Amino acid sequence: KAAAGHLALDDASSAAWCSLLAGVLANPRRAKSSPVRRAARKLLLVVAGSREHYHAARDAAALTSVYTRLSAAAVPRPGPWLLDRAPYAAVLALSSALSACAEIAAGRPKNWRAFTAGRPDILPGIVRLTPWVPEAMQLDVIRLLTYAMLGSDAESSLSGGGGGGTSGGGKLRHRGSTSEVSVGTEGGGGALKIVASGFGRFARAFLVSSPSAAAA
Repeated sequence: KAAAGHLALDDASSAAWCSLLAGVLANPRRAKSSPVRRAARKLLLVVAGSREHYHAARDAAALTSVYTRLSAAAVPRPGPWLLDRAPYAAVLALSSALSACAEIAAGRPKNWRAFTAGRPDILPGIVRLTPWVPEAMQLDVIRLLTYAMLGSDAESSLSGGGGGGTSGGGKLRHRGSTSEVSVGTEGGGGALKIVASGFGRFARAFLVSSPSAAAA
């Protein structure tokens, strides 16, 4: 169907094109100055129809690419032996993956929540790694858990824009030493479940077993 000289795509076709074009942009083998990337970026902006949908497609593709590369890395089973047994390339891949995910999550936490909602194994997996990795990676994991919770309000409160805002219907209110978290349907339940049911074990492992704590 044509309207005003433009081709109108149905929802399925639009989603397929967005996924394809975002995948081209997420491909680490293509230089950022590549003519193919420039063309894909312009076309994705048109097909997506809005900046929000454009970023949602790009973030989903980028996170999928990071997750795929991390899955292919030879990261050993979590434990005190992790850094000793892991090949140096695997440690670099893990550090790069956590950093890249944290950067996306900090900028657009809604897209990070959508990604983790579709892959419920991700958050428990990175939490299991936490006690055995360097401090910089531990901080990235904490950031990822924070942004995965509805009500983290990362765009405003964590960037100095004030607290008390909402994101996707969720809210986080602090009263003394307790927090009230409202979880909607967008995702975020995985992170909340980890914090609610396993935080004691996570904190003990983090404080007692982490390399930085052991060196202190």
